[in-house]
Amino acid sequence: MAVLHGVRVESVNHPAASWQMVRMRTYVTKTMPGILDLLARHRDGQPLGSLTVGDLIGRFYTPGWAVHGLPFVRGREASPQGLAPFEEMDPDERAMLARALRAQLGRRSLRPADRASIEQVAAYLERLRRVEKFQLQDWKPSPRGVHAAEGLQRVLWALENDLMAGAYVVVTRNDWDTHFLNTARQERASGMFVPLFARFLDELSRRRNQHGTLLDRTTIVVTGELGRYPRLNSDRGKDHFPEVSMLFMGAGIASGKRGLTLGRTGRDMFGLPMDHATGRIGGKAHVRLDDVGTTLLHLFGIAPAQYGYGGRVIRPLLAS
Repeated sequence: MAVLHGVRVESVNHPAASWQMVRMRTYVTKTMPGILDLLARHRDGQPLGSLTVGDLIGRFYTPGWAVHGLPFVRGREASPQGLAPFEEMDPDERAMLARALRAQLGRRSLRPADRASIEQVAAYLERLRRVEKFQLQDWKPSPRGVHAAEGLQRVLWALENDLMAGAYVVVTRNDWDTHFLNTARQERASGMFVPLFARFLDELSRRRNQHGTLLDRTTIVVTGELGRYPRLNSDRGKDHFPEVSMLFMGAGIASGKRGLTLGRTGRDMFGLPMDHATGRIGGKAHVRLDDVGTTLLHLFGIAPAQYGYGGRVIRPLLAS
């Protein structure tokens, strides 16, 4: 693994920070494509550009998403949305729906984003004829981790069957948002997440598709949309902070034999300037979210400037 400290996200507001994180750049609007939307434009035959799964609300979606992976839950009732209705259809029903969607593509009034979504869903339905049905396993999550456990399993299934170019998994909406009782709530949230993430990594290392072992072919980024203030407030909590640490691993990421740590924070917990070419502390440039987005697009073989990313490539983070 590689850990990058002191990444400036320039926001202490949940919605704005969430819009930024799915795009891996600062100062964005909701209509701008997400970084996985850009990756999807360069995908190699997968029917879906990306999946967005987990404990979801609107700010986690981007213009390029086609379908989300889980039922929509309101109160105690789950309505059959997401991928579930397609999986319950028999092959003839899915084929009929795919033909109907293809027919809709002839409408001149369709917006480009709607056209792309319809094409993705139609291609996904056609691909399901050759894919073993998703089976949810009992990973024994805590009650707060049920959505995360299913979301991570959906991602494994989609990667194993080469159904998508990327995935955005929301582990929890607010369990780490610890404005009060920070220590106890952070412990509970991490206690929910870490066993699920460890199981996910084990499955990635064990499963394969036609391209090889999933872990060797998948780039993983773990982060929150904003950080926690470095002092406790009067409720023994921590408020919002405009910097985060980020974890990277998998395809294309440098980690050395025992892991890699980049970036450093000062006594006030603000990130110190870092040389993006060497990783040494010093200079004038701080690490910003825009640098992370630029680095990931560079890793994926996509020209960052083509899509308006003007950050610096963090060279030591990359394996080559």
